[in-house]
Amino acid sequence: MFSTKLLPVRRPPFVLPVLIAILACLTGFGLQAAQFNCSTLTPDTLVGKTLWMTVTSGTAPYATSGAYRIELRADGSFTVPADGSQPAQTGTWSASVPGDTLVVRLKGFLGDATDDVLALFSGCLNGPACSTCGFGLTREGVAGLQQGDYTVTDGEAPAPATAPKVSLFTGGGTYPPGATAALTLHVVGNPSSYRFKWFKNDVEIVGITQQFHFVTPLQASDAGLYRVEVSNAGGTVRLATRISVTEAGAAPHYLDRPWKRIFGAETVIPRQPSLNGVFPSVRFAVRDGSIYALDGDRGNWLTRSRNNTLTTLVAANDPITDGTTIRSVSQFTADTNGLVVIYAQSSDGFGLFEVTDSGIRRITRVGLPTPAGGTTFTGFNSLTLGAGRLLFAGADSQNKQGIYSWDGQNLSTVLPPDADLPGVLGTLHQVITLSFDGSVIALTANDGFLLNGNNRRGVFRGTLNGVWRELANVQTPVPSTPSQQLRQIHGADVAQGVVFFSTQSNLGPELYAGDASGRFHLVGPSHSADLVSAQFAAAGGQTVILRAGDQFTRIAEGFSERILGNGDVLDGRTISEVRDVSAQGDDVAVWVGFSDGSRAIYAATGAGVVPLPPLQLGVPTLVEKALTFSLPTVAGTTYQVEVRSDLLSGTWTVLRSVTGDGSTQTVSVGTDGSAGFVRVVAGQP
Repeated sequence: MFSTKLLPVRRPPFVLPVLIAILACLTGFGLQAAQFNCSTLTPDTLVGKTLWMTVTSGTAPYATSGAYRIELRADGSFTVPADGSQPAQTGTWSASVPGDTLVVRLKGFLGDATDDVLALFSGCLNGPACSTCGFGLTREGVAGLQQGDYTVTDGEAPAPATAPKVSLFTGGGTYPPGATAALTLHVVGNPSSYRFKWFKNDVEIVGITQQFHFVTPLQASDAGLYRVEVSNAGGTVRLATRISVTEAGAAPHYLDRPWKRIFGAETVIPRQPSLNGVFPSVRFAVRDGSIYALDGDRGNWLTRSRNNTLTTLVAANDPITDGTTIRSVSQFTADTNGLVVIYAQSSDGFGLFEVTDSGIRRITRVGLPTPAGGTTFTGFNSLTLGAGRLLFAGADSQNKQGIYSWDGQNLSTVLPPDADLPGVLGTLHQVITLSFDGSVIALTANDGFLLNGNNRRGVFRGTLNGVWRELANVQTPVPSTPSQQLRQIHGADVAQGVVFFSTQSNLGPELYAGDASGRFHLVGPSHSADLVSAQFAAAGGQTVILRAGDQFTRIAEGFSERILGNGDVLDGRTISEVRDVSAQGDDVAVWVGFSDGSRAIYAATGAGVVPLPPLQLGVPTLVEKALTFSLPTVAGTTYQVEVRSDLLSGTWTVLRSVTGDGSTQTVSVGTDGSAGFVRVVAGQP
């Protein structure tokens, strides 16, 4: 599947005015050191500073456009120099923090005795100085409101506004008829400072000027390409997503793959009694196209579905190579090469066991010495396999937990009990979740301290050679709103060296990704109570999360699409909930509940056409007969830059190919000064 983006190339005289505007926006790009972080402003920090205010909307008696500055003197007076839409003014000022907002009271602001109340709202990103904080200005006892952005400096002019920042575009995907598609832009900063314009199939949707657009109830005519333009003084960002509507009663697909029923109440499990019409609670995982399912109620069997063939890998009373037998299975983990490790009860106690085609072999058990020495194992959890190596959390006889490794022959210690953790947390006390992709470890853990009555928790990125970094903890400021803190940290997963972790703050549940530098960024808000229980999976560079309990969504960089959920029909049954999801690369398995009360596991695996995200080319510039634009790329995708002189006829000539590496690349095309059209085609071989 490929996508195309077209850029017209006109003669320089028609481009020059636009070019000048673009250059004016870009000149001096970058934040100045003398600006102040408006999320941490106090009345004292405002003394002797200058407020730079950019108006986005207003009603009488305030200006509805323009920009101006207010110089706040240390003696309590202020001046507004004559500039733009504002005349010169003088008066007195005072500041206080009656709630969560810094309030500046201005006397004489419009040359009269009525107080004007200026509310400075926080909204900065990542703590440094910024220019995207919002303000509201109103008159005491008099109607009238002005809104916009502000910056605080030592007096010099702030840097030019930057283009809007959009963390995620949600709501696209495939829906059944009658559903609701909530197209939503999750923007960084104050939404009132942005202008939104919506299009369907390149025709503007009149009257929709907010950051969201609800399409409901969906019918076939609502399918199509939806595009939104987000603009401010710094530029315009364009994003697009597609909505598809299935026929009534039609079965949905994933990446052009049909959903196949793997387990249900009618399934015959080899070497096991009939399920008698009741599908038990199940833990499951998809690995290398195979689906593994463990009877979660009693742990009587662990079954693998491969190429439509069910095989019971472990069952109660199965023999172990040391002469003991399996009683029940508590946990399991599987690798892409078919290796399976279980935490199970045997006839001589609980232990860890390797499961292969040649049989079941013991790794260790409760009561045996830990590699850390001096203590013995008392329990195991958080099993994870990567590249043939097992990592697990083990509790010892001193009621302490460490992280251990097994390479197929030997046990070793990755983090001993009471190991020092980098960052705010003290020492390793309790392992909450553990994930391993063969090289990078994702860990969420508690130390021994309490915070607001709860264990203090952090999320970490580590390697086998002992290099660990704290990504976040329960006192870390929320990146989009530093005045707020992450109050909870839940599960973590790792894919291709990137650690994904879910959090909870006053802003709701959100999903973040952290890299080797220790920095993390927002992948997207989920608006889901289910995310706080970490029911998401990260694999193959994709992130699949369970949302709202009734659907699941695939998140790629910058946008997301609904895959399956409430109202979809599988095998004649209507889905009412998505209970869990497992993903590896482009393979997905889901455990769904139906409106008739039944439950089953379905999977979409094997070859399929992977849809590319919409092309989002940067605003082009034409300088000295060269058209230059930015091209966000997807790793492994090839982009062809093509040109022709007539839009409706002629042959497209390939000028160059660009190999995507996941970064935003700059493309420059020579035009020899003639009119024509340039297009970018993605997904070419």
